Amino acid sequence: MRIGVTNDDGIAAPGIARLVAALVGLGHEVVVCAPQGEMSGAGASTGGDLRIRGGIEVVETQVAGIRAYGAAPPATCALLLVRGAFSEPLDLIVSGINPGQNLGVTVLHSGTVGAVLTAGNFGVPGLAISMCAGVEADDEVWNASVAMATLVLEHIPDSGHSGIASLNVPG
Repeated sequence: MRIGVTNDDGIAAPGIARLVAALVGLGHEVVVCAPQGEMSGAGASTGGDLRIRGGIEVVETQVAGIRAYGAAPPATCALLLVRGAFSEPLDLIVSGINPGQNLGVTVLHSGTVGAVLTAGNFGVPGLAISMCAGVEADDEVWNASVAMATLVLEHIPDSGHSGIASLNVPG
């Protein structure tokens, strides 16, 4: 499966690196584009009028040993991914792993969720992944989040799921 990965915590965040490593390890083709820095709470914002800003700066880097792109807010990264800026069309967008849960009213402001909402607007299914723990969580919590995410992702192609979902992994 060809999977686009983004987040709202930035291209250097530990959650995206762990998720990308797991997806590559499962044999998926992974394309990464995430904000250059922290963008939590950005919702589905694209960061303003690009005509005024003069475009989007994209910086090539690496995440978990693969080529990745640091760019704009999560929704813009998702838009770049689904519109083919870095690869052939994608089968799925995954956003996360976000330290901190996205439940209730926080979903409205979550950049993690906003990215998959944007992908869904273009017909690409998506999964936002958050965990009920902070960035300082121990490996056991991070590994559980990765395991739950990959379990859900492995069933999406067979489910006929064409929408988006938000997964919140308990701490």
